[in-house]
Amino acid sequence: DEGGNVVIRLALDLGDVLRRGHGRARVDRRHRLVRHGPDGSPALARGELDMILTTEPDLYPGGETLAARPLVWIGAPGGQAWKRRPFPLGTVAGCIFNKPAIESLSAAGFHWTVAVDSVSNPVMDANLAADRVVRLQMQGSVNLQVEEIRHGGALPRLPDFYVNMYLTQGPRRRLAEPLAEVFRAA
Repeated sequence: DEGGNVVIRLALDLGDVLRRGHGRARVDRRHRLVRHGPDGSPALARGELDMILTTEPDLYPGGETLAARPLVWIGAPGGQAWKRRPFPLGTVAGCIFNKPAIESLSAAGFHWTVAVDSVSNPVMDANLAADRVVRLQMQGSVNLQVEEIRHGGALPRLPDFYVNMYLTQGPRRRLAEPLAEVFRAA
């Protein structure tokens, strides 16, 4: 952005972080969100982005971890899909949580299938709410239509994921830094 806007790439599952942080922000410039993509680092290096807030399995060079959260199994409130076999996994194209779901189920010897493979989160949310599938989300980022499954150890353990922030190294870093401080405190 040529003006004083801070251009942020935000992972879809981090809206709660942005809401908490923006509510505390005492920054008088606008923040422009751009669509989340598979990897914003080239755009950050080219100066097209000022900040990336994302979820990742690890921290990569140039980043800063704001929080570590466990992944959790989610499904319909009071749902039974998680008890079915084959286990009905729901996946969303490009979702970073697909791989740990598949790896965890396979390592635990579960009989599973991709019951719904969607290109959009709203379609997946509808399938979750209808108790057709189960999927992963970061703890604390679960939307109101679904719930974390309390399975008592019947489902595979899942890894932690990280809320990471990357800031431009260029001259626009001075614009992004006040907002970065807000997110560090959130």
